Amino acid sequence: MSLDTETRAACLAREDSRVESAVGLHPWHLPSDMEGLQLALDALTEVLSLRRPIAVGETGLDKGWRGG
Repeated sequence: MSLDTETRAACLAREDSRVESAVGLHPWHLPSDMEGLQLALDALTEVLSLRRPIAVGETGLDKGWRGG
């Protein structure tokens, strides 16, 4: 999911009590520079403020490695 999709899901969950949302940022899709990372975290914080999610996923706790 992208932050845009998560924002829409959070808004929908806020509008309809029968709908819940989940969020996540996978480390493979995060910017490598500190400024970009801060922007991504700020965007996630904004999504979280829209509606508290029932789950947080794709936090990179798996042992997968993306070689390059």
